[in-house]
Amino acid sequence: MSLRHREDALFADWLRVRDDFVPDGVIDEVEYLQSRVRVLMVLKENNGFYGGDIRSLLRDGERTPTWLNVTR
Repeated sequence: MSLRHREDALFADWLRVRDDFVPDGVIDEVEYLQSRVRVLMVLKENNGFYGGDIRSLLRDGERTPTWLNVTR
């Protein structure tokens, strides 16, 4: 089972308990798994982003200054 599938399974459980939960996680699984050093960033807030998946947001488009720093 891929990392993305494991994240999705975990997030599905969390979404049943918290309707305001915003999924996040590894943006690029291949790059992440090939990296020797893996960095985990824990965000206090979601910068007003609700109703979607932050992984897709960061991979496919939105690049406000906060998210640019996170993805660097």
